[in-house]
Amino acid sequence: MREFAASAIRPIARRCDEESCVPGEFLEQAWQLGLVATQIPEAFGGGGEARSPITNALVLEELAFGDAGLALAAVSPALFAMPIVEFGTEAQQREYLPLFCGDAFHAASLALVEPGPCFDPTGLRTRAERKGDAYVLSGAKCFVPLADQASHFLVLARNGGDGSDAVQGFLVPRDAAGLTISAPEKNHGLRALSTGALTLERVEVPATARLGGDAGCDARRIVNLARTAQAAVLVGVSRAVMEYAIPYAKDREA
Repeated sequence: MREFAASAIRPIARRCDEESCVPGEFLEQAWQLGLVATQIPEAFGGGGEARSPITNALVLEELAFGDAGLALAAVSPALFAMPIVEFGTEAQQREYLPLFCGDAFHAASLALVEPGPCFDPTGLRTRAERKGDAYVLSGAKCFVPLADQASHFLVLARNGGDGSDAVQGFLVPRDAAGLTISAPEKNHGLRALSTGALTLERVEVPATARLGGDAGCDARRIVNLARTAQAAVLVGVSRAVMEYAIPYAKDREA
């Protein structure tokens, strides 16, 4: 991963940050590393390797040593795929997991963050209301990675009650009626990573689109895993800054 960061990420990092873009050829190149497919069960076309939080953190740290934005872009499909591996019903796994085991990069993402200061994942304003054999989703999301090209979104929404136990995930296709996807956001940092905002105006999805079906999912775990991944990325880019800044400070003559 460190060699890949040095050869494939560092040379394009500055241009990607200044132009706020991730080249498609880079995503295809990163896809060949198997960052997502290796941990998907063999029954769905993946490598069937056991998930290792330690290994994943080390991989993310080394990728981000090249550039944090590009590292996050390369692994963003895991934000959608891994919760399905862990909590999805058999039908959901059969339908979605093969998408991430092909030869070409497939974009999908997690819609968690909501607009406004002091975002709290236990106090989501996006709502999911049961309506017969369907759920109706209403709300807004922002900072959704690769929203401009994702085929599906895992939308976390409040499904009654309070606290994280009341939050559930819903698998929403890009073309769902009532779903509006903004133009790429203009962010202050991580500009190479394209993010967008979602507006859900009574988006209706079948009850089978609830992650985990009737059993639901552990939204707290999904959020914590995403936070851990983000922390590993930021450790990697911080280490890159330190390894550049310390020799520079020692050698520079004012």
